[in-house]
Amino acid sequence: MYKASGASLKGVAAALAIAAGLAAAPNADALTKQERRALAGAIVGGVAGSLLSHGDPWATAGGALAGGAIGGVSGHDDRRDRWREDARQREWERRERERREWEWRERERRQNNYWRDR
Repeated sequence: MYKASGASLKGVAAALAIAAGLAAAPNADALTKQERRALAGAIVGGVAGSLLSHGDPWATAGGALAGGAIGGVSGHDDRRDRWREDARQREWERRERERREWEWRERERRQNNYWRDR
């Protein structure tokens, strides 16, 4: 049993907090920023709920739920940034395609002028 300033973190809450932390560690790169914040909020909320209620499982679950909700809505979703990056990439590809087409037309025009002037 872990004691922290008079409050106790009992077995179930400690096991849940440790399991969530260990489960999140290897998959952290696959998560978006919003999902990472929600997971961190759930872990912190669960630990805080357990500490404040002296190990009550309902308060632990409620704290995890509240922490996850707060963490999930904090900040913005980085999927919008990915969309912007995709839009920039599409715009660059469009401009590159237009440049290649212009070069091809210009090369054809010069070649036609060369043979016409001979």
